[in-house]
Amino acid sequence: MAIFDKLDEIEKRYEELAQQLQDPSIATDGKRLTAIAKEHGSLDRTVRAYRDYKAAKNELTETRTLAEDPDEDPEMREVAASEVASLSERSELLLEQLKAMLVSSDEDSHRDAIVEIRAGTGGNEASLFAADLFRMYSRFAE
Repeated sequence: MAIFDKLDEIEKRYEELAQQLQDPSIATDGKRLTAIAKEHGSLDRTVRAYRDYKAAKNELTETRTLAEDPDEDPEMREVAASEVASLSERSELLLEQLKAMLVSSDEDSHRDAIVEIRAGTGGNEASLFAADLFRMYSRFAE
């Protein structure tokens, strides 16, 4: 799947940046250190979520194996089978979050914006339009 290739690339880049942050030659160059630290920080949330997803997927695989193992204690198989559904749901939820992170990973998405909306001339109609515009931008921001 292409999403996992992209996530693997992001994780690899994250590890490269972590190695660069430990390099003493970069510590002396303030601008470069700042740029590397910003990029590393921007990838951190996505990489942590991807690692959580991989851990959940591995746990799901192990639990399914345990639930389907005929040599295992029947009581243990029953407990494992009940866990499969919740682990499957958790891994799907984490996957959806990862997809959302990849789609919304805009460079400027973390920056704030101040928008001023004024009614201007036009009386009540201008006020109504300004109120509608405010509601539209407020809902978009939410």
